[in-house]
Amino acid sequence: MEKEISKYNEAMKLAKACNDKLVEAEKAIHQVLQEDGTITELKDDTNNA
Repeated sequence: MEKEISKYNEAMKLAKACNDKLVEAEKAIHQVLQEDGTITELKDDTNNA
């Protein structure tokens, strides 16, 4: 039972980490959208991780 609880906790941490990444991506997308609905390109900063 302890092993299952440990695995569950690990899965919950991973799920939170994934959700946090999605929230950050959504914020970046919203920053790109202009008030008039046009889209500006994001800088490629994938190497900053």
